[in-house]
Amino acid sequence: MADLFNACTYLVDRHVAVLEAYTVPAAALAALAGWLVARRRPEVHSWTAYGPALLAGFAPSAATLLAGEGLPARRLALGAAALAVVLAGAVRRRQAPVVVGGATLALVALHETVLLWDRVDRWILLGAAGLVLIALATTYERRRRDLSRLTAAVGRMS
Repeated sequence: MADLFNACTYLVDRHVAVLEAYTVPAAALAALAGWLVARRRPEVHSWTAYGPALLAGFAPSAATLLAGEGLPARRLALGAAALAVVLAGAVRRRQAPVVVGGATLALVALHETVLLWDRVDRWILLGAAGLVLIALATTYERRRRDLSRLTAAVGRMS
């Protein structure tokens, strides 16, 4: 813990202004601690083991994204990290990584859609949205069953 404090002090001394330089090491340390606890005690829920680490890693970056300070590389890195966490959580059948990573990924996708909205003629996006709605409406019952299965699968995760 003292090493993490020393590293943060060093970054402040060097005037490092990238938020992730401070949050990612702390989140990684919390994730390691959660992994060690989950390995020793399999009955521990994923929210207890990994939830704080995931929130510490994703929440500050997502907040800067919502504040409009997201450079393209930062947005790409945030989306890639969220996708990796969702995939890892799905493979290991852990609820917290799937939910937190999925929410972050949805936030990044929504942010990118808003940015696209400002750059493309409105009728193109409205037409594409209309086509998506028609496609969803034609397969409504199947989508409802898929959503029920997805909800049940996430509910069964630890």
